[in-house]
Amino acid sequence: MKVGIILYSQTGNTRSVANRLETALANAGHDVMLMEVMVSGNAPHLEIVEKPDPSPFDLVIFGGPVQGFNISLPMKQYLTTMPNITGKRFICFATQQLPFKWMGGERSIRSMREIVEEKGGHFVGHGVINWSRTDREARIERMLAHMMRMLEIDLMD
Repeated sequence: MKVGIILYSQTGNTRSVANRLETALANAGHDVMLMEVMVSGNAPHLEIVEKPDPSPFDLVIFGGPVQGFNISLPMKQYLTTMPNITGKRFICFATQQLPFKWMGGERSIRSMREIVEEKGGHFVGHGVINWSRTDREARIERMLAHMMRMLEIDLMD
């Protein structure tokens, strides 16, 4: 399967999770490409300078950090301005500093899901990584395993 991982990472935490996901997918035999949303400026004068194209992929994984208890502005702008992806499957993941996913992680996922579903995407699943938790590494491994299982189940449908 051809998988695109499209992310925005401000501090590198989201990128590190995406890199591990890329490795896991490649080791499972998928054709994987990791791409970053790049921006210049700050809100309210934020400009997207690198806007990855999701169209060549069978499945797209969108990842971004939580900012202000919701999806980061760069990721939100990217998703709202990307072309329709009608019928394309997608997974979302979020990274956040605060210790509980209800402190912005779930809201971020919900926002990403709503935007991408409005663009015609078919939601497969999600994950949230709380960066400040002491068991972060184990949680990342569980999320990666969960995403791999979601892909296997989705491929059987």
